[in-house]
Amino acid sequence: MRFLQYVLGALAVIIILVLIVSAVATAAFNQMVERETNLLLKTAPQQSQLVTVSELQGLPGCVQKWLKTSQVVGKERIRTVRVKQTGSMRTQPDTAWMPFQAQYVYTTDQPGFIWYARVKAAPLIYLLGRDKYYQGEGSMLIKLLGVVDVANEQGKEIDQGTLLRFLAEMMWYPSAALNPYIEWEEIDRLSARAAMNYQGVNGSGVFRFNEQGDVVEFRAERPRAVDGRFEMTPWIIPVKDHRVFDGVRIPSSGEVIWELDNGEFNWFHFKTLEVEYNRLQS
Repeated sequence: MRFLQYVLGALAVIIILVLIVSAVATAAFNQMVERETNLLLKTAPQQSQLVTVSELQGLPGCVQKWLKTSQVVGKERIRTVRVKQTGSMRTQPDTAWMPFQAQYVYTTDQPGFIWYARVKAAPLIYLLGRDKYYQGEGSMLIKLLGVVDVANEQGKEIDQGTLLRFLAEMMWYPSAALNPYIEWEEIDRLSARAAMNYQGVNGSGVFRFNEQGDVVEFRAERPRAVDGRFEMTPWIIPVKDHRVFDGVRIPSSGEVIWELDNGEFNWFHFKTLEVEYNRLQS
């Protein structure tokens, strides 16, 4: 009985130590994200011009209709964005869904973002994730309990992947479609290709719209990590439930799908809770 008490006591001490280390590491992770966010926001101008109808001339018709439907015409161009979301994600088709809470901060004049998420992997077990796109370079960092690196990725494929993510998520900051680093090509009356070129990195994808002018899907070829290397893989983001947040009409929920040889891998579900435009400062 005394031996069992010793074992239980030792386990209690270990658990307490793990919790303390995790709390300290989580605080350090959060401080890192705050520093990186402030650095990103320093690139954003304090003011911007209004979006005018004349600026839409020359864009594909479906893109013009989208910008009007999204209600950005006549308003100040979007410079900064904060998006809060909730949802669930999984790492493989046969693994369990993990709930998450996430926050994005974007700048659009010099394109960039910080994505910060806390993912519940199991009872008392969580992951902290931070994706960054800054000055044309991307990085991904995931830590177990804020302590152990699960992923720490950089390189040209990550650069392109984060550029494509910024391009796709333009559906949440539509006036960025007018920026000079994006070129548009009409495909048909309900779809157009957006090509983005920034800091020597290129990527493109197709936006699809409905008859009302809302964006309903983004599709691109994006680098996907497979056994230590990267493969260009169809990447699809279907969205729905369009709502007005802070004066701008955007999709509020959706999914993220890899289109694999053996079928679709739906791995990310999200719901947008809050959006703020042009209210952030470093």
